[in-house]
This record gives sequence, structure tokens and C-alpha cells, in this order.
Amino acid sequence: MWEKQLRQRLLVCGAVIVVALILLWPPKDKLRPGLDIAGGVSMIFEIQEEEGERDPYLAEAMKRLLQKRVDPQGVYDLKWRVHGNNRIEVQMPLPPEDTARLRADYLKALERVFAENTRRTDLESAFGDSGPARDAALSQLAGGNPDRLKLLQEAAAAYDAYTAALAASQRAATTQPEGEGAASPPTSAEAEVALRDAAEELEDAIDEVLASNLNEQRFTEVLEMAQGSPRRDQGLKDFKQRYPTRAEAIDDCVRKFDTWRVRRTFLDGPADLRRLLRGAGVLEFRILAEPSPENITKYDRYREQLREYGPRPQPGDLEQWFRVDNPAAFLNLSPAELRTFDPRQAALFVVEKHNDAWYVLAKRGPEHGLLRAEHGGAQWKLKGVGLSRDQSGRRAVAFSLDPYGGQLFRRLTGDNIGKQLCIFVDDVAYSSANIIDAIGSHGQITGDFSNEKISYLIQTMQAGSLPGRLKDTPISERTIGSSLGHKNLELAFRSGLIAAVAVFAIMLGYYLVCGAIANAALAMNILLVLAVMAMLGARFTLSGIAGIILTIGMAVDANVLIYERMREEQERGASLRMIIKNGYDKAFSTIVDSNLTTLLSAVIIYYVGSEEIKGFGLTLGWGIVISLFTALYFTRTLFTLLVKYGLLKEIRMMKLIGVPNIDWYGMRGYFIAGSLAIIITGLSLLY
Repeated sequence: MWEKQLRQRLLVCGAVIVVALILLWPPKDKLRPGLDIAGGVSMIFEIQEEEGERDPYLAEAMKRLLQKRVDPQGVYDLKWRVHGNNRIEVQMPLPPEDTARLRADYLKALERVFAENTRRTDLESAFGDSGPARDAALSQLAGGNPDRLKLLQEAAAAYDAYTAALAASQRAATTQPEGEGAASPPTSAEAEVALRDAAEELEDAIDEVLASNLNEQRFTEVLEMAQGSPRRDQGLKDFKQRYPTRAEAIDDCVRKFDTWRVRRTFLDGPADLRRLLRGAGVLEFRILAEPSPENITKYDRYREQLREYGPRPQPGDLEQWFRVDNPAAFLNLSPAELRTFDPRQAALFVVEKHNDAWYVLAKRGPEHGLLRAEHGGAQWKLKGVGLSRDQSGRRAVAFSLDPYGGQLFRRLTGDNIGKQLCIFVDDVAYSSANIIDAIGSHGQITGDFSNEKISYLIQTMQAGSLPGRLKDTPISERTIGSSLGHKNLELAFRSGLIAAVAVFAIMLGYYLVCGAIANAALAMNILLVLAVMAMLGARFTLSGIAGIILTIGMAVDANVLIYERMREEQERGASLRMIIKNGYDKAFSTIVDSNLTTLLSAVIIYYVGSEEIKGFGLTLGWGIVISLFTALYFTRTLFTLLVKYGLLKEIRMMKLIGVPNIDWYGMRGYFIAGSLAIIITGLSLLY
């Protein structure tokens, strides 16, 4: 049977090796050191507490949920500590030097893109000049854009009008009327009114100029879209057309960002960690306000409130403004179209722009949404979240609700057919769709999302909503050094190398050709363990290295059992094929039993142990699973290959101990007594 399927088995082994090499290459980038080896960053965050009675276990509860959100598999070597009742410390390893350098190059290129953005101080300096000097300063600030130059000239004229009004106001305050026949100058009150009007016109003109800057948030949103996406390409083209003098800087920034993106991981520095910790993970659904001619006056009032008070709802409001995550994708517009888009022309939503952010108006009441209990909703739960594709083939986030949530969701959508349903995470609008029919327990969050945004949404929603929220800025951030000295690190790697070389030499010297096959399986085992660690993005810690060293010994243990069974079959005079077959068949149950018990210990260490020993459980567990494949499948495939083509004609191996002739069972009384003595002594010392 094995010989008949030899080609398929060789293809399987070859495919596994190829995939492992792809996952592992380049090893310098894929195998990243942990906190105890490379050092890292320590950040302490404070919890925003609500007024009222404090929960003494709030920090512990948030720590557990944040661990599940940021590092659900426990592979990033993050250290979590609770300080008091309202502070959490997170320690994380730094990215490799090459990745950090690429990120620094991208950030410098990004600074060059925005270097030509006009600041208020630049305007004040230019307005202070006159004649040709002012014209030259305004032309430089315009950056070759005639529309921008026109705005600057209008702002300069408004500045001149303001200075003239200010001088007139000062004269009116000091000048006395000369008599009835004289021309009456403006009164002090009239001059103050003129000055106030001029100041408002100047502020409006300056705001127009500042609004014409290249918006950093919008630029980075386009930059982080999927590489090769038509929306991304069109957005970058629009930016270069609008800011022609920055075209070269934009191209350079795009190149450096794409180079860094290839090496970038999900958690690649303190900025990524702060982003993941920021939200509370609250998923909600709301029916959006419907634009209609009869509601124009009401929505004008809401727009005025947004400009005056911001998005906070006012007493008696039945609708509320919510920030839109990606306005271009939400409104299905290109960046150029979004720039000139009139919010009043939106046919499906009531939207408005405020302080460079876009907002959508949604209904507030729990009867118009599927809200969390903290917002007046019911106790429904999110059952599952995962990556999926929408109808256009774009990445999306699929979610499913528990039966009670599905029942509420079906009722909500069934009562609002033909209306727009919007999905919110942490009160931010991500996507909206027209309700065609009642929806049950399953749905999608769609949009032009980057890989980072998809990962953020999935892990944030999987972890569930937090009982509190961390403040955005840590109260402390400092660099910490490696807990291992350079010498200790060298010794750790040297011990692993010595262990591997010793095992290779012993197996080859004692079992000869069979030992060479076992060594090939051992090398494959190490390769696959490293590939799995690279695939998971796991950090290598000292405990993880210890797990790999133990795996080296565990991996050849299975081969030793197989070979000793082969020796027994050979002494019985069996044929070569029967020696190999019976050796594997008779050792199979023993190998599985022994490895399962060790695997159980590794699983317990990984799930129950502290962060310091999780790496040991991770590498040991994967090493055991992989060793079953290499010892039972890979080595038998090699034996079958050698036998089929006549390269192996007999099994040879050394023998240090002859056939034992000791009645071990007859001496059971001595062993029982000795074992009891050792156990009692150990328990006494422990007590």
C-alpha cells in the first residue's frame, strides 16, 4: 500500500517543505526575538472611570479582555500587569531593526509630503510682508496651484481689510467730534461692528486656505487601501493632480510605504498597540435618518447643532451624529469627488462635514436599532466574527449573533424594509446597506478596508465590549532593555546548537542508515516548527527556545521506539518489508500515547501559564504535533523509497545491550516499597 501511494506521499512531503520555506523566508524578518531577548517598550495606560462607585476588579477584567483582543493566540510575547485599580501596564518587544528602519523611512517621506501644508503662522508671516515680498511668499505657499493662490490672495485682502478696520476702530476710540459743520467720523460702536465683521471674514478666509491643505487622514486612508485597488490608484492620482509640486514626494512616500507594508506585521510597534487598545469593541446597528423634502428644516437644525456644539446630542434630540470611518468608501466616492461633494446632495443619508471629519445622522432610540445594554438595548451577544468577501470580491467582516440577537435583528430589519441600516463599532459608522428583506443572525461589514483595518475589526469584535475604556495617551512610555545579557543569549543559542549536534551524532553513529533517516526527520521537524512560529507571527523567547530544545529530544524518541521494534522483528527473521511494516505498526500506539500526555501538558502550560512560560508551551506543543508527522509519515516514506529502488537491503544498527534476562516482575515488591519511600519523603519535604 505504501509503495503504491509513494508518489503521492513524496508530493505531500515536498509540498510541506516548500510551504515551510516560503513561510520562513527571509528568516531574519520572520523569526522575531521576544521581550526577554531583544528588549522593548513599556506603556502604562489609565482607565477612564465613570462617576460613581468604583469597581475594584475593573482593571483585571479589562486586562483579560484586552489580552484576548490584542493577542488572542498568545504569540506576541506581551507582558500585562495591573497597577492598582485603574492602571494597566503593557510591555511589548520592538520590531527588528530592518523593519523599524523601513518604517522610519516611510514616516520621513510622509513628512515631506505634508511639508508644504500651510500653517497659520506661515500665513501671518506672509501677510506681514507687502508688495513683491508678499506676492513671492504667497506664490511659494500656493505650491503652483492657481486655485490655492487665489484663496491666499483673498485671505491677504481680508487681512488688509482687518488691519484697516482695526486702525479705524482705534482712531474712533480716541477721536472727539469737532462740531456740527464737520464731517462726522464713524462712532466707536460702528467701528467695533466693522472690526468684528472684518475679523470674521479673515477667519473664514484663513479656514478656506487651511482646508485646501493636503488632508493627512484622508491621504493615509487612501495609502492603506489594498495595493492595486482602483480606488487607491485613482485617489493617489487625484492628490498628485491637485498638488503637482508634491507629485514626486507622493510617489516616494507610496514606494516606501509599500516596501514597509511587505515587512509589516499586525503588531509592529507601540503605535499599533495604542491603536488596538483604543476602542471599547461595542458593535451596534442603527437605522439612519432619511433625507426627504419635508425634513429639510429639521436636518438644517441638526447641521447647525453639529457646527456649533459638535456631534454631542442635545436634550430632546431623536437623532444623533456619528463619525464615518472612511467617508469615500461610505459614500462610494473617489477622494476627488469627496472633496467637492455637497452633503445636501446625498440621496440615501443625511451627512455633514465638520472639522475635516464626516458625520452621518442616525436615529437614537433603542426601537430604531440593535443596541448594547449600556445604550438602552437588550442583552444580546455577538457569536462569531471572521474574514469573508462581499459580492464584489472585496475583503469584508462577517459576523453572527446569538439566537436572541438574531431574533431582535430580524424584527428590526423586518420593520424597516427599504431603509438604510448602518453598522457601528465604538460609535463609528463603518458601512451601510439598504434593507431589502428581514435579516437573521448573520451579516457583513463591507468597505474598502486595508488588511490592518480588517484585523482590527475582527479582533476587537471577537474580544467583546470592554467594561471601560483606556485613555488614548499612556501616562508613561519608556524603553526597557533585554532581561538577558548578551552573553546569556549566546549561551542559550549555543546550548540549542550543541543539543542538536549531539542528537544528530548519536543517532547517526548508533543506528547508521536508520539514524540518518531519523536525522532528516529531525531537521524537517525543526524547519516546520520554525515555519509555524513564523506563520503565527510568534516571538521567540528564552522559554520558547527551551521548548524547541526539548522537542529535538522528543522527536527522535519516536524513531528510537520504531527502530527497537524493527530490531525485534529482525531477530525473529522477518523480511525487510515486514521488519519496516511491523516496526511502525507495533510502535504506533506507544508513540501516540506518550506524545499525547506530553501534548496535554504543553496545552495546559500555554493556556494556564503566565506570559513568561507561554512560549515554552507553544513551541513544545507544535513540536510534538509535527514530530508525529515527521516520525510516522516522513520517515516511513523515506524507508519505502529506499527499499523500492534497492538502496536499502538490510537494517543495520549497533547493539550495546544483549537480550535481557531479568525477572523484573518478580521484584515488584522491592520497587513498590522503594517508590512509596520516595513519595513519602518528597511529601514530607514539601510539607
